[in-house]
Amino acid sequence: MQPPVVGTVPIPTDEAPVLTCPVEVIGSSTLIHLRGELDVESVAVLFSAVEDQLRQGRADLQLDLGGLTFCDLSGISALQLVHQRMQAVGRRPQLLRPSALLRRVAGVCGARALFTEEP
Repeated sequence: MQPPVVGTVPIPTDEAPVLTCPVEVIGSSTLIHLRGELDVESVAVLFSAVEDQLRQGRADLQLDLGGLTFCDLSGISALQLVHQRMQAVGRRPQLLRPSALLRRVAGVCGARALFTEEP
C-alpha cells in the first residue's frame, strides 16, 4: 500500500485563501478536502483541484464537504459541474459530509440529486 500523498492547490492571489483544497491520495482513491468558502470567487480552486487529479489519472474522487463554512449558488453550481465532469469520464464523485444547510441550499437550487446515493 502506498503512503498517502498530501498537497494543496495554490490560489493565485496575495489575499488570504477563501477556499483551500488539500488533497489526500490513498491507493487508488483521492480525497479532496474543501475548507472555507465555496462561492463565485473560489470555485476555480475546486475546478483546479479536480482537473489536476484527473490529469494525473486519478478518477476515483471523493469530495469532503465537512470543512465548508459557506456555499452559495455558485458553489452548488460548481459541485454540479464537477459531477458532470466526472460523469464525462465514466465516474461519479462521492460528496462526503455535506451539512444539513448545504443539503437544504442544494434542494432550494434544484440540486438535491447531488447528495442522493445511487443504489
